Amino acid sequence: KDKRFVETNLVDEIFQDSRLRLNFVIFLDAATKVVFEKGYDRVKNEEVPVPQGIFGHLADTGLPADKVKKGFLALPEGLFVVVSHPILTSKKTGPNRGQLLMGRKFDSGEMKRLSHQLELDLTLHSPNTSLPALGSAYTLGVVDSLGWVIPLNSETIAGGVALTDLYGKPAGLIQVTKSRKIYQRGLSSVGSVLGAVA
Repeated sequence: KDKRFVETNLVDEIFQDSRLRLNFVIFLDAATKVVFEKGYDRVKNEEVPVPQGIFGHLADTGLPADKVKKGFLALPEGLFVVVSHPILTSKKTGPNRGQLLMGRKFDSGEMKRLSHQLELDLTLHSPNTSLPALGSAYTLGVVDSLGWVIPLNSETIAGGVALTDLYGKPAGLIQVTKSRKIYQRGLSSVGSVLGAVA
């Protein structure tokens, strides 16, 4: 509601920050009413509408107003990493004035960044994707947060790390194909990075 605050702090530069890599920001009041929203296309470097799918989750218990919560959220517009943070005083005390909601699209660009960071060939799949390398293990829910490993031949292993959303439901799967010698090290690295991201 503070126009000066918006013009000073919610400029395009915060979306262009290579560390945050944000695609949208939403401010809610204590009644979960939207008081400010801004979306951003980081490829075209221009303001765009906030993903409309997020508004169906604002009043849901999956995004609590009284504590920080972060995780994946599958929207019609794609998979996002979402952080919900209560708006408190500078001393981090109440009363709670509302929520700050930030989102980053977990797309092919993010996968390329992770692949480069981990030096692994990573592929992101949706929950309903048929994965021949994993057979029926993923579709039957056998794949869990610990990952899944299947030897393809004497030299190669395929596997993945399952992603769950804020509600504990399947949100996707990251598949890795690597030599047997270094696969376990790579899978462990993926899990560690995802823990930091989400």
